[in-house]
Amino acid sequence: MGAFYSHLVFRPPVPASYTHEDFPITWIETKQNSLFPCTFIQQTNAHFTLLFSHGNGEDLGNAVSYLNHLCSVLKVNALAYDYTGYGLATGKPSEEACYANVEAAYLHLVNERKIPPERIIVFGRSLGSAPSIHIAWLKPVRGLILVSPLSSCIRVVRPRLHVTLPFDMFVNIHKISLVRCPVLIVHGCRDQVVPFSNGLDLYKRCRLAVDPLWISDGGHNNLELYHREEMMERYQRFLEYIEKRPLGADQDEQGRSPWKRLWRRKKKKQAIKNEDSHTVVDCSVDTISTERRKLGRPELFTSEEQRSSRRYFGMRRRKNSRTI
Repeated sequence: MGAFYSHLVFRPPVPASYTHEDFPITWIETKQNSLFPCTFIQQTNAHFTLLFSHGNGEDLGNAVSYLNHLCSVLKVNALAYDYTGYGLATGKPSEEACYANVEAAYLHLVNERKIPPERIIVFGRSLGSAPSIHIAWLKPVRGLILVSPLSSCIRVVRPRLHVTLPFDMFVNIHKISLVRCPVLIVHGCRDQVVPFSNGLDLYKRCRLAVDPLWISDGGHNNLELYHREEMMERYQRFLEYIEKRPLGADQDEQGRSPWKRLWRRKKKKQAIKNEDSHTVVDCSVDTISTERRKLGRPELFTSEEQRSSRRYFGMRRRKNSRTI
């Protein structure tokens, strides 16, 4: 049913902000038989490659200048692409088309450019968070960076909505918990386009979230303008973190996660409680810390001050968030 209001969701710039002569373009065909352009930015001796998905209201031409700077600072390669119906791409934009675009772009990186999945970092901004989360859920990647992400289209308009409506689009809040790679979320606390609660809800559901970057005075379109250095520094730390992280660590950690053990313990105690109304279910923070010590995991708080604090940037800090 989301197709009925697709014209309200997608806002491609008209006319396109670039031409064939502005920068090198490669054409890719999706499984829906539509063509869309992409451009590859290459850095010498780059270890990682970004799969970049731009926001709504912009196209490839608007993103290239920022992406050049991003690649230069972080020393990474990048593949940026246009969604169906954006820029010089053919067809009409839709949710299914966006997913088809990012899937084809990923296959282009792996099959044509011979970039292994363990060197691919998915990067999505605003609307681009939806195809980014989709491909990180669907295919193996090394990391995921989300800037001003949306939890779903309806939740952008109704941030306090706690149920998913049948006609909602880009329901990232359900997919993010299935992503099995480290996730970094950046969001402005004064975002009036995609409310901050969207990024916060996604962060709470991440399995392998690292410490987020909440920018207290950040809006939606001014993050890179006023906070570029702070964001670049956090991106660099994230890349260093995942580069040191052993390959396969994410899958191993998922397989023997203490959260699963606590969940089974809670279910077992709940069953006992049904028989004996005086039994109390104990699933406290101390219990979680005990489980982590049994697995030989380090403490998640870097200092006693952080450990004693129940607040982190105005919110309760996730207990499974990685400090980077």
